[in-house]
Amino acid sequence: MKPTSPVSALSGLPTDLSIAGRSGRFRLLQRPWISPWLAMVGLLAASWAVYWPLVHAGYIWDDAGWIYQNPVLRHWHGLWLIWFKFGDTIQYYPLTFTGFFLQYRLWGGYPLGYHIVNILMQAAAGILLWRVLRRLGCRWAWLAALLFTVYPVQVETVGWAAEQKNLLSGILYFCAVLFYLRFLGFGEQAPPAARPAYRWYLVATLFFMLALLAKTAVCTLPAVLLVIIWWQRGRVRWRDALATMPWFIMGLAIGLVTMIAERQQSGAHGRAFHFTWAERTIIAGRDVWFYLLKLLWPQPLLEIYPRWHIADLHGSAWCYPIAVVLLLALLWSLRRRLGRGPLAAAAFFLLTLFPTLGFISFYTMIYTFVADHYQYLACIGPIVLVVETLAWVYEKGRTRLQKLSTPAAGRQIENIWRMGYLGLTGTVVLLLAIVAYAQTWVYVPPQRVWSHVLQYDPSNWAAMENLASCEFTDGHDRTAWLLYRRAETLPGGDNYLVHQDMGDFALRLLHNDPLAAAEYRRSLAFDSHNLAVIRHLIGCYEQMGQWQKALADLDRGLHLFPQSADLHFTLAQLLVRSHHARAAAREFSAVVAIEPQNTMAQYDLAVTLDQLANPEAAMKHYRLALRVSPHFAPAHFRYGMDLLKAGHAADAAAELREALALGKKRMNMLRQHGRQPPAATWANQALIHMALAQAMDRLGRHALAQQQRYRAEQIQTRLRAGQPVTSPDRPSVKLPTSAQ
Repeated sequence: MKPTSPVSALSGLPTDLSIAGRSGRFRLLQRPWISPWLAMVGLLAASWAVYWPLVHAGYIWDDAGWIYQNPVLRHWHGLWLIWFKFGDTIQYYPLTFTGFFLQYRLWGGYPLGYHIVNILMQAAAGILLWRVLRRLGCRWAWLAALLFTVYPVQVETVGWAAEQKNLLSGILYFCAVLFYLRFLGFGEQAPPAARPAYRWYLVATLFFMLALLAKTAVCTLPAVLLVIIWWQRGRVRWRDALATMPWFIMGLAIGLVTMIAERQQSGAHGRAFHFTWAERTIIAGRDVWFYLLKLLWPQPLLEIYPRWHIADLHGSAWCYPIAVVLLLALLWSLRRRLGRGPLAAAAFFLLTLFPTLGFISFYTMIYTFVADHYQYLACIGPIVLVVETLAWVYEKGRTRLQKLSTPAAGRQIENIWRMGYLGLTGTVVLLLAIVAYAQTWVYVPPQRVWSHVLQYDPSNWAAMENLASCEFTDGHDRTAWLLYRRAETLPGGDNYLVHQDMGDFALRLLHNDPLAAAEYRRSLAFDSHNLAVIRHLIGCYEQMGQWQKALADLDRGLHLFPQSADLHFTLAQLLVRSHHARAAAREFSAVVAIEPQNTMAQYDLAVTLDQLANPEAAMKHYRLALRVSPHFAPAHFRYGMDLLKAGHAADAAAELREALALGKKRMNMLRQHGRQPPAATWANQALIHMALAQAMDRLGRHALAQQQRYRAEQIQTRLRAGQPVTSPDRPSVKLPTSAQ
């Protein structure tokens, strides 16, 4: 069956009129240029013209954890952590973090590169949407894609560096849809039997999987595809549902992973997220109307919108979800008169928004229920519906004018109608682009984002807290502290997040451990499951010498997080310092059971086992530590010493030589950077020389042993005299001839 266009479904016009360029009329909206390449350049130019102020923007909000303070981006081992270590990144979005990882190799922590990539990705998303809408037979596909590209609500996604996940998942989303439509044969002129359909299905499935790995919010795509099939064909066959089943399974699996990450890593739990299902339903209904009204009137656009009071989620607030249900019922009942297009657009809008409507808890619900970037893809439904309705009105008006006029005057009237309509639509697009352009300047500098929020909502504690963080970063310490204190007094500001930030401020800047501990305790009173706060509080108690309180908090933390390697490791270190080696060994063993690749845990466990006179077990863990980190010199040294005690002199000598070489390499690197190796480093080298001398004696190579002892003695002599040791290879004083 040949697919019908949304306008055909709406008005009953023939499908042939919907294929772009066939009628040859109004090409500036159907196809702005004859060449598709020029159409793509037009979308790229529009994206760059609207968003170019963002190249001067910096980082905001959680960009630190996602990009410039993210440790996994700084070393190549981070790629393994991104893909195979759950919990080392804020969210399990491995494809997004891989993109950040590659960009970090190119321009490090400078925000300019990330903002340029965001602008280009927005243009690419607009181009792909244009191709998708053309394949679906939309008349004014390019105009719809242009509106999607420059609509003011998109500024948040493009201007926020960390929201590159939104852009990347959107691009892959459109690719998946495009290839799935090829699999279905939509927009194809060849008969179905002549198309290699299933290879397009496999390609589409690959793109959907990649989109999920970029951001899980696209998990509703299989349901959206069924809506598209119903819109185009008027029915959904069982084979259509069967083809989307693997996609539903993938979306559900990755969605569960994201829900776990939101709870365990982002902190989406506690009193702030306790809602009844009735309250969540009201939140969802109110969200829907908020997003629609924001599309209709995109002012003001805020990074954080006010959070609705829980007391308002009862009684008359039920009108929001009831109105949504009534609207769907009305569109369903009028589907034969209006066509399937309006109902399909509404279903697309609701399905795409569903993951962020509040039925599932996510972190940002602590301060708001809505955000512009949540409707990045969902806004396509209303935009396409409005644009195609405009196309229908234009065609109807043009046809009626032709009937009312003579053939001679018809062409002139048609030109006037065309130019008037073009002027109207062009004015609307231009006004929206101007609003979007003005909104981009809100992100320059980053403080303006939060000042802009406070201008419209002075009681917004989250904006106040973020503004305090910006002032702290800029070195305005007193201003930052006052803003933190003020955020605490605002409605809703007395929460775990503000007290956590105040504790971090007191700890890192004021170096006031008692004040920091007090703030961390207040934070834990709101959210006892905050692992980061537990760790920081334990550190404060250690600094204050309150070991019993530290141990008590560790026990409480391990009760909440029995699989926390960090807490087990911290407890093991406390036990070592309090001379409880056997208990420390048990805790270190728990760490390596959870994280076998933890070099320091393997090494510390081996050292503790040495203290317990168990060298065989210690050597096993030295080997495991060296398997993970072959260039870890202390492990080579201690492993060599255990081998020497066990009578394996040759193996011990090899390990000690490796430790010696790594120490020399480290000192050479320090010298290349204009720094002198510290005395402790030379003292360690002397110890290795002495140990290597013992190994040489065991092997009967006494002359070499004597050389190693002389080198150790010369280093120690110079260190005792406070004289510099000038060479990383050998001391400046020559050895006696007999020793050479």
